[in-house]
Amino acid sequence: MKPCNCGNGLETMARGAGRRCDATARPHYEVERGRRPDPAESGAPPYRRLLNFIGWIVPTAILALIPKCPVCLAGYAVIGTSVGLSLSAFAQLRLALIGLCLVSLTFVGTKSILYVVSRIASKRHS
Repeated sequence: MKPCNCGNGLETMARGAGRRCDATARPHYEVERGRRPDPAESGAPPYRRLLNFIGWIVPTAILALIPKCPVCLAGYAVIGTSVGLSLSAFAQLRLALIGLCLVSLTFVGTKSILYVVSRIASKRHS
């Protein structure tokens, strides 16, 4: 039996060399311990880095550009889409956009914080 260095520790392979001890192939950007690195790290595919960037930029830009008053939002919507709704509908739309952006930013921020905490914890245990 030969030792297998598949990331799960030192295990032995049965039935000869050439067989992997884990049947599932891991993507090339995963590291030894089975955790997925931050998309900003160099081994991640470009689309993951782009999605991570978009996850931060789009809600931030919407929050920065959304007008304070529903009348201005209604005016921008009529100019952009030629669809007119009531002011109360635009007030609710504005609140829904703000809530959606805050939820999205909270999700992305929590994901980033959990990544940093898990990375610190893994460094302490190794």
